Amino acid sequence: MNEVKKSEVPEKNDQAHKLDAIKEIIFGDQIKEYASEFKEIKELIRIQREELLQDIQSMRNDLEDLMFQSKLDVEKAIEKFENETSEKLSAMEQGKTNRTALADMLEDLAHKLRA
Repeated sequence: MNEVKKSEVPEKNDQAHKLDAIKEIIFGDQIKEYASEFKEIKELIRIQREELLQDIQSMRNDLEDLMFQSKLDVEKAIEKFENETSEKLSAMEQGKTNRTALADMLEDLAHKLRA
């Protein structure tokens, strides 16, 4: 059984060698040119793929930076709005207090005038 396998292997190698020789005779330089062109195309694709991946990563980083900055801007705007609202509420409460005090003083004055 080993003898059969050993004899088949040289036949297959010999046939492959003959086939390569026939291809070389028929196609010759064309095959070499195509192989060279395919190699160049593969390299160009690899380079462009790397560039695209770098561009994507750069855009991802830029987007993350913009989102972070937007978050900070929104937080600042919210804080400013809260402060302004608190100030306006305080002013309104102060005004309400002043009106209440004024009403109390007017009531006292009215009582004194009646008396």
